[in-house]
Amino acid sequence: MWGGRCLRCVDRPERACEELGHAVGDLTEALTLTGADRRDRLAQARTHLRFAIEITR
Repeated sequence: MWGGRCLRCVDRPERACEELGHAVGDLTEALTLTGADRRDRLAQARTHLRFAIEITR
């Protein structure tokens, strides 16, 4: 506990921010890729976005 709050709860915004940062990086990289590489990078970005959403629930 920290300040009456669970440490895991305090870390949530930071963890979500990290996931969003990874998603932005994947989306940016996908702009320069084609075919299967682009699909894979977009799938990774989608996964990071889902994690960010779940963390904030």
